[in-house]
Formats: sequence, C-alpha cells, structure tokens
Amino acid sequence: MTKLFISHSAQDDAFVRDLRAALADHGQEGWIDSRQLRGGDLLWPEIQKAIEEATAYAVVVSPEALQSKWVGRELRHALDVQKQRGKDQFPVIPLSLNGTRLGVLEEFFGEEPVYIPVSSDAGGVEAAMNAILVALGQRLPADVAATPQPKAEPLEELVLELTDLKFHEQDGVRRAAARARLVYEPATSGQPHVHSVQSWRFVAPLGPIEAEDLRWYLEKYAVWPSGIFRDRARKVEENLVQWGRLLHAAALPLAYTANVLQAWAKIGEHAGRRFSVYVDAALEAGASEAEVKIAKEAATLLLGLPWELLHDGKSYLFQGATPTRVRRRLPGTESFGVPVVATPIRILLVTARPEDEACVYLDHRVSALPLVEAMEALPGLVEIHVLNPPTLPALRQELDRARDARQPYHVLHFDGHGVYDRQVGLGALCFERPEDSGKLEQRRHVTVFTSELGPLLRHHRIPLVFLEACQTAQAEKASESVASELLKVGVASVVAMSHSVLVETARRFVAAFYQALAAGKRVGDAMLEGQRRLKDDTFRGRIFGAGELRLEDWFVPVLFQEKDDPQLFQTAPARQTVADFQTALAARLGELPPVPETGFVGRSRELLALQRLLLPSPPGEGGPLRRGARPGRRRQDRPSCRVGPLAGARAADAPRRLRLRGDVQPRRRRARCPRPPACGAEVLRRHVRQPGKGHPARRAGAGRAGDPAGGGQHGERPPAALPGRGNARGPDRGGAPRAGRHPPALRPAQCPG
Repeated sequence: MTKLFISHSAQDDAFVRDLRAALADHGQEGWIDSRQLRGGDLLWPEIQKAIEEATAYAVVVSPEALQSKWVGRELRHALDVQKQRGKDQFPVIPLSLNGTRLGVLEEFFGEEPVYIPVSSDAGGVEAAMNAILVALGQRLPADVAATPQPKAEPLEELVLELTDLKFHEQDGVRRAAARARLVYEPATSGQPHVHSVQSWRFVAPLGPIEAEDLRWYLEKYAVWPSGIFRDRARKVEENLVQWGRLLHAAALPLAYTANVLQAWAKIGEHAGRRFSVYVDAALEAGASEAEVKIAKEAATLLLGLPWELLHDGKSYLFQGATPTRVRRRLPGTESFGVPVVATPIRILLVTARPEDEACVYLDHRVSALPLVEAMEALPGLVEIHVLNPPTLPALRQELDRARDARQPYHVLHFDGHGVYDRQVGLGALCFERPEDSGKLEQRRHVTVFTSELGPLLRHHRIPLVFLEACQTAQAEKASESVASELLKVGVASVVAMSHSVLVETARRFVAAFYQALAAGKRVGDAMLEGQRRLKDDTFRGRIFGAGELRLEDWFVPVLFQEKDDPQLFQTAPARQTVADFQTALAARLGELPPVPETGFVGRSRELLALQRLLLPSPPGEGGPLRRGARPGRRRQDRPSCRVGPLAGARAADAPRRLRLRGDVQPRRRRARCPRPPACGAEVLRRHVRQPGKGHPARRAGAGRAGDPAGGGQHGERPPAALPGRGNARGPDRGGAPRAGRHPPALRPAQCPG
C-alpha cells in the first residue's frame, strides 16, 4: 500500500478531501495536514517527518498553491527526499488542477515535469484516478482509448398548432375541434420555417367510446386477461393502428400540408425528428366565461389524445431507423430564466409510501434501483438525494435549502400514487402526512392537488420532473392535469402517465429512460428509448389462473415540454473510470457472502420500517439512499431476490441491495374493494395455507417459488386476490389477516358477495 503525501493550499481542501477518499477506496493512504496534524504539534517538523515517511508525494498545482510558501517548502523537501531514494522509490507527482502549471517552480525539478491533469468539476477526481495509480506504480501504464462524448443531434421539428378551440357535434357525438396549422421548423439556425398553405379545422378523430376502450384495456384488462376479455383486448390492440392512422390523417392532411411534408421529406438520415402538439386555449379579450370554459375543456381533450399512436400507414412514427419523437407543448405566458444544467446533476427522489384505506402499499424499492443503476455509470457526475420524510413540507424545505445553497435540483422524481379527482377537477399526488412521520408503518396520505403543488414548484426552474404516478397526465373538462400545470409554472420537461400503469411497465420504462439520459441523450430521446423498450417486449408477467399477460402500453408514458429539450449529461466518463468506481465501491462494501441461489423472499414492508427506524430525519431533511431492490412490482412484496452490492454515487456506503428474481406479476395502483372488510377476510380464510397443509399446487410439487404455476409465495393465492396484497399483513408474513383489513385491490366484479 502506498502512503501518499498530498501537498496543497487550504483553498483546495474540498478537492483534496475527495481525492484522499478516492485513494482510500483503492487501498492507498493519503496524508493531508487537516487530517493528521493536531493542535500543539510543531508544524514544519511534523510535515518533514510525514514527507520522509511517505512512499510518494503529490502536489496539487492551483493558483492558490502557487501563492503558498508552505507548498513551495514541501515541494523542495520532497525533491530532496527523491534525490536520496530515487524516482522509482519516491515519485513526485504534480497534479495540474484545472490546467494550472507550476511556472517558475518547475525549476525545482531540473526539467519539465509530466503533469497529471485533474479537475475540480464533478467527476474530476474519478477521471484522474487511473493516471494517479499508474504514477504511483500501482497499475501498469496502458493506452486508453479516447471516450466519445455525447453530442445532441440537431432536431428537425413539425409543430401542429391548434388554436380557436371549440367543440364539433355530429350524430350526437361531441368532439374537441380547433383551427390547425402545420409548421416545419428546421434545425439549422436562420433557415426559414415552412407553414402549411392554409389552416384547416381539426376534429378529434377519437371520441369518448375509443377513450373508454383504451381505459378499459390499460386499466382493467390486466386484472384478468383471459376468456372473452382477451378477445376484447385483441380487438383494442388491432384498433390501435387504425386510431393512429385516423390521428395521422386528421393532423397531417395532404390537401393542406403537402408543401410542409415535402420539405420534411428532404431531411437527412442523421437528423433527429420531433412532432410537437402545440395547444393554445387563449381567446380574444372580451370572451365570455362560457367561451373560456369551452376552450379549456377542448384543450384538455386535445392534449389527452394518444398522439404517440400516430401511424403513417406503414408504421408508428416512433419506429424505424429515423424515428419521430412526440411531445405536447403549451404557450408560455410567463418569463422564466433558462434552467441551469451543469454537473453534478442533482436528483431528488420522492418515494411517498402512505398506506391507508385510500392508498395501496407500494414497494418502496421499485424506482430506486433502476434509477441508481443507470446513474452509477456516471461516477462523480450525479448526486441522488432521497427525501425523508416524503411530505409536502419536507419537499418545500428541501427545494428552498438547495436553492439557497446554489445547488438546485435538476431532476425531481416522484414515485407514488397519482389521482384525478373528477369532483375537484384537478390532478393530484399523494404524499405522506407530516404528523405520521414518526410512525414506522401505516402512515396516512394527504392529497396534494395541482393548485397547491404548482405554486410550490414555481420559479424553481427544475429541468425535469418525472411523475411515476398514475393518471398524472389525465384531466377532463376544464381542468388541469399535474403535468400541464407543472409546465405552466416553470418546469421545463414533465414525464407523466396518461393512465394507470403496471409496475412492470413502470420499472422497465424507468430503467430505459435513465439509461438513455446517462448516455447523454436528450429528454425526448430518453422517452423514445423507453417507449421502444416497452414496444419491443410486451410481456408484463403472469396471472395465476389466467396465464401470460401481454400488453401494448408503450404509449402510456407521455412528455410535456417547453420548446427546448435539455441534455442533462454532456460528458461521459471513460470506461476505465467506471471500472475504477466499481472497484472502489466494492472496497467500501467489504467482503460480502456469495449470492444465495434461493434468493431472498419478500419483507419489503419490514425493510421500509427498518429504513424509517435507522434513518430518522426531521421534516425537510432527506436521507442518503441506503438500500434498494430491483422491484418487479410496486404494489406488494417480491417473489424472491438476491443480496448484492448497491451502487450509486450517493449509495456507496450501503451494506447491501436486494436484487430480485423470479417471474413478475403485474399490479396496479388505486384499485380498492368497496365491500366491508369481512369480505376480504373471508377470501383469505378460504385460501390461506393452514398449518400442516399445503396449497394444492405445492402438494403436487410443481414449480419454484415465485412461479404462479408452481405455487410458492404468489402461486398460493386465489385468482380473486391476485391484483392486491392478498394477506393484509403482507404476502410474506403468512397467518390470518388483521381484523378490519381486507385485500384492497379486489374490484367489485371480483369481490365475493
């Protein structure tokens, strides 16, 4: 092990602390005066002694260091020691901080030294670690290929402008309509826009019947995908292409847009393509209140159309070698500053886990691991902060703290329940109640509508808000969805869900989305990658008694965005840097036992309670991400998992992580049983395994744990209990349910009378 003396100016303490920690992760000891010297020590004799006892010496060359007499004295003494021992036995390493050179101090070396460039920016220490270890003789020198840096490709854009919003009625069907105009906006600055020859009247080709079919398919079919339901689902899937064609014909009619489409067809193969739906509900001054209400209602319905289904007769627009990204835009009515995007990218993860009569339990490990695993490819370039407790006051205090510290968040990821209240006419998110923050379980929820959430986020200018909650893009009549309201108060990009989403769908999309962001893709490109991942593999799990579930739900995640599409990560670390980070992480975690073949069963509620117990925080203070799980569903515990090291820039001190295995069963939020608690208890009494008795499938010796066809944790559940938690105490606890509790996800059609 090398003992490295690090000479530096006091103004560079923060950088040197990070350097010393990184060296320690690689088994190298770093000596710095702020750590080793104590009050009363004789300063220069102690420093001389430390240099002489060291096996190597490094000087951090910065403008401040060049003004420090102590750095000069230490460098001179280190060179004297090197003359006595030799360069191989005592290397002297100049670290050029942000391009600073020694200047006249180079004369101490006798010849121009070989500098190691280091940066005080995010990821600078990690990027320099390989060169430092080579200089220390701990690693053989090797030619490292230059890492290609991500570049944002130019984006050619088609904008469908919808104004003068009204309703069109025909044959008793009322549909939203607008004056439409198509505009081609070239990526090349200064090139003129191409407008459609004339405007036309756009009438929504999909009405309430089609909308209800979509809602049934996405939110109810997964509960029991068999029999006549499967036949109806296949019909809806066939209609997706037809609905996409109808949308395409209404939005891009050749009679009015031929000139625009001709210009669009000339785009090069390597240029990005984007289709924006721009909806403006503004009316002329003096418009009546009734007219304003009609315009807002029409705008809501137009934004709610499944524009992602656009189909040109050959394929969906997002498919193929030259895919087109789809997004929704609103007119800007306020002046906001340009969102600052600079590393480190700070992510605030809000995992609200209320559990009461209105909110089903959600596995708290669902979003954390896919997000962290994607970000661990960017050592030093990203910081993940978990809001603890996940309450509205804590969110407000944390955002204010970050802003006051001039360290604003770039991403706000909300994972929890989302609702749309038709009586209130607003979308909302479910946070935990502040007064329940001291509880380890059974925390109640508080519904926060857009009317309260919007003002809280105003002027924070967050580049990206990811709403991993159901119905956050849904609204009806003259109302606001969560996504559209956040766009109005200064959030640059909002990823939301148009319908209730399956856990497996959300997990896959989150993983693909953040992996694309980490690779330097724009938000729109990350959306495209997530949608493609969902489309390529429609398998969503197995339902006990019903078989395999496949679902075309790739168009559920939607994007609301300003005109500009930010690129959060504009640099990529070298492959060696990432490998060094993984090595350092393994060193921090220590020696872990081998991954057990049998995995680890359930216990997500217990893990959440432990996290709340071990990481208590006053309102407004977040906690570091300690442990997570690769969840296959969010509504209940996993079939099995294995223990392994948790990775991430802010999770390096975690003792373990839960990696899940086994088949995935889809679950959905918000479904509640309207019958009295006794009905759920009766179901469980009939199906819970009794002492000494096994489930029929278990007695037959079928399958492994987690396989619905082979018994195990979820194979022992009756079909009626599958959509929910089964046992009210959790599927992994066993025993009788608590009094007064019932499976919350039984729908009326399934609830036994």
